[in-house]
Amino acid sequence: MNLAVSLWFENQPDIDFTDHVPTWARQAAQAHMDQSVRVVAHEDSAYARAGLSCHVMKSSLLVDDDVVGQVVQRVSNARATPAAKVIFILPARAPAMLWAQWMLYELPQHGAGLDEVLVLMQLDKLWDNLPDGAALDRLLLADRVLSFDGDVYKADFVPYMRAVNPLAAWLHEGFENDADIVNPITAYANDAPLWREAIKKADLDAWGARKVVYLSFDLSLSARKLRATLESWRVLYGDKLVRFQAIVYLKGESSPLCIQALHHLWADDFVSFWQITDMPRTQMWLWGNDLPAVQMQSELEGCAAQAN
Repeated sequence: MNLAVSLWFENQPDIDFTDHVPTWARQAAQAHMDQSVRVVAHEDSAYARAGLSCHVMKSSLLVDDDVVGQVVQRVSNARATPAAKVIFILPARAPAMLWAQWMLYELPQHGAGLDEVLVLMQLDKLWDNLPDGAALDRLLLADRVLSFDGDVYKADFVPYMRAVNPLAAWLHEGFENDADIVNPITAYANDAPLWREAIKKADLDAWGARKVVYLSFDLSLSARKLRATLESWRVLYGDKLVRFQAIVYLKGESSPLCIQALHHLWADDFVSFWQITDMPRTQMWLWGNDLPAVQMQSELEGCAAQAN
């Protein structure tokens, strides 16, 4: 089984542990010492600067040959230990999408796989007016958001986070138990879209979500038409589309087609089988900036197997 690798990104440039070390950081340090996980923190991260237990990565933040060599070596070393996961903690300057894309594509060649993207938010630092760009894209990319400090701001942060990315799980201060930091999340497994929950448009509207689109209908789709539409989306919306997951009901197929994408990097695979008791349904979750939801819905409906 592939070793799980998690990417943790600090989402503010001024995160620091000067006053105290947050609960999650102490938990990560303890898990590293116990060898249940291996923590690799970049030297510029608040975690590494605090001197917490980890392997320190000294390098640029670009995915260059030096970084690749260090990542591969840390993964190889971790596979020789009891560790169930490797956690890479990177500062806000790290290009999150490039790191996630590289790991998703390359890690399987080294006996590992990208497990999740977690974003760290320190609530007593600036967060409520993050500009469009890298910081918000990191939130859109996140499978989990871990906020800490500034408890008085929690009530304000929850609606803010839901408006940006209502599909991300939210943690505050730390993990409830050791299993939460050790166990794989499998957010990027081939069949991950099968386990993602449907989301109501009414809920998206209520949360003020502006960057997440959910499409769903019961018609079977033509593989040929869908392929052409998805290629068009990749070309036209790849820069806007931060992330994409889908489970597709194709005409004549007994298995659902699962699709995942990070910007221009797309992958698909037939997984499992439609359960006899289930009504096959195409479902798509799209995270992005200024996505033309109505147009995309119309284009997708045009892929119906009986459509001309």
